[in-house]
Amino acid sequence: MTDSIGESIDDFFASRDLSSHSLASIAVDTLIGIITSHQLKGYPTSNSYAAKPAMVYAAPIDVKEFEVWKLENTNALAGLLINNRHFESADESLAQKIFDRNQDLDIKYAKSAFSMASKQGVLTVYPQTGTDLAEDINREHRRRFRFLEYALVLQKFSENYQEIHQSDQCRAAFLLYLSSPFLREDANLPRTVTGSNTWKLLAREFALQRSLEAIEKVHLEQSQAQEKYYVQLSPEVYGSLNYMAEVRRVTRPYRSWLRKDFSDKKIILGILGLIAAAIGAAAKFL
Repeated sequence: MTDSIGESIDDFFASRDLSSHSLASIAVDTLIGIITSHQLKGYPTSNSYAAKPAMVYAAPIDVKEFEVWKLENTNALAGLLINNRHFESADESLAQKIFDRNQDLDIKYAKSAFSMASKQGVLTVYPQTGTDLAEDINREHRRRFRFLEYALVLQKFSENYQEIHQSDQCRAAFLLYLSSPFLREDANLPRTVTGSNTWKLLAREFALQRSLEAIEKVHLEQSQAQEKYYVQLSPEVYGSLNYMAEVRRVTRPYRSWLRKDFSDKKIILGILGLIAAAIGAAAKFL
């Protein structure tokens, strides 16, 4: 959800609530119902969900007044980011911590804009007049929100990995291979300094490293063992709806080896069992 409102910060608290956008709310509710029920008819409505808004606020001031205005509205802006309507009652140190944590996001336009990101959304603010950077600032804002989307997806993926693995081991291993660099926080995703700082902030916010550590070691090893097959995939595969058909094709040798290895182990265990039984039977006659 993206909004540009240049009148009052108070308007944003209503605007960041998806239920106040009737068409968008109906669309999201419908999609959730279809996806969770696997049905195009008779799907449930009034589903539970939470919006993580991308908010752009063009403050009704000149760039010369921007720094003073930001200091005067620190609590309100921090409250808006984390959806705290009672920001006036909050400890002032909370707002300062939020601003300090996001300081590295604003090195490019520090005097004429600022952005903040959290699990609750992304907020970018800039003055209405005195600057010609609005287009650049909005572009940076969209990029930062895309990083938030990545972080949300990675969090849900790691939370539901066991269920995904039980449903489709081949898909789970491939997705884990793609996700691991991001969960380790060492992926070369952003191409700019501010982008890199944004990703580091969100990786800490979502504790992505701990999410990776929560996935069983055996699953990580199985995924890593198939890397030599994954690298055979052409870049076009990643944008295809049928990507798993190609993944299954290139990893077929691994799965065949795995089945053979398991069969060999069963044969060996069977032989050892027979030997143990024979020894046990012979011992009775000694």
